[in-house]
Amino acid sequence: MSTLLLFTVVMFVLLLFPRLLNRLGIPNVTAEIAAGILVGPYGFGLIEPNSALKAIAQLGLVFLMFLAGMEMDPQVFRGNRNRTALLTCCNGGIPFLGGLLVGRFFGLGWLEAVLLGSIFTSSSVGIIIPVFREMRGFGERIQRMSDLVVSSVVIMDILSLLVLSVVVRIRAGGAGGIWLFILSAVVFLAAVLYLVPKIGHRFFRLDHGTLVHFETEVRFILFVLLFVTLLAEVLHVHAIVGAFLAGVALSETFDVHACKDCEEKLTTLGYSFFIPIFFLVMGMETNLGVLFQARENLIITVTVVLGLICTKAGSGALAGTLLGMPFRESLGMGFATIPQLSATLAAAAVGRELGLLTEAFFVAIVVLSIVTTMISPVVTRRLLAPRRPT
Repeated sequence: MSTLLLFTVVMFVLLLFPRLLNRLGIPNVTAEIAAGILVGPYGFGLIEPNSALKAIAQLGLVFLMFLAGMEMDPQVFRGNRNRTALLTCCNGGIPFLGGLLVGRFFGLGWLEAVLLGSIFTSSSVGIIIPVFREMRGFGERIQRMSDLVVSSVVIMDILSLLVLSVVVRIRAGGAGGIWLFILSAVVFLAAVLYLVPKIGHRFFRLDHGTLVHFETEVRFILFVLLFVTLLAEVLHVHAIVGAFLAGVALSETFDVHACKDCEEKLTTLGYSFFIPIFFLVMGMETNLGVLFQARENLIITVTVVLGLICTKAGSGALAGTLLGMPFRESLGMGFATIPQLSATLAAAAVGRELGLLTEAFFVAIVVLSIVTTMISPVVTRRLLAPRRPT
């Protein structure tokens, strides 16, 4: 199949399948992964991903993490530090231990189990923010909870990605010099979060009031994204960490300089082309047949899904109770943190690529993402909705 024909078929699949599955209440991301499973080599074999498609998918992964970083609002950290720290410790620490134990129970090495624990730690801001936005009519308590959950999830995602970087480093070169690597990663994180906003402010301020073409702004943002991502790879911090940090660093610049139109165009570009291809290719590389090749594989999937839901929902409920919330609200906050999407699938893709995750665990994590993104909005809304008087 020629490259032009391949991409024509891919865009037709991405146009058709999500529209059909949306009518069944299935989210776009789940529909795109499902489409990849159906048309890929482990499904009907209609499309075989070539190097060009995989390269676009890699850019889609970078875009996904960049846009996830852009969704972070630095303002939510102010005034919530103690409450955020408590929720982060509970909702990050307990799931991490849960993932670690699940991995060790099924025979993973310590390094691989730590990676699984870091995957359990993360959550998807891209799902959480729209869920809380839909519940604004439920009162001021929902806005306060939204700020608390989002700020905590941002910290957990950053920590999860840093753990991923350490795991990748150890896998690539052993434990030698690991403390120097951790120090360089922390310095890199601090430098990006400090310097990129300053450079962005200067660029947009110089162009303020001039006839700057929209393309110039987009090129600047794409340059910053690719440069930070490249620098991350040079420092052996994985590219997705650099992309995420670039998004976080530029998010404040967009807010200050009212670049919402530019941000919306980038989001449209990412979610209409690059990111759907990443999810489609991920689906193509997912062999659900692994679940039925051995009884243990199906048990792994069920354990991973139930383990994540129980540790995330339970730890969120514990944190909410310690913060003085009613149990129903606490449990609702816990279920709000269970969606696994951007950081989870990115880490799973990296783990599989490096041989850190077996095929059974990779498939389990894909199933986990599908299940949690579907049930979290429904359960969260049901638990946090005001009770009708009887």
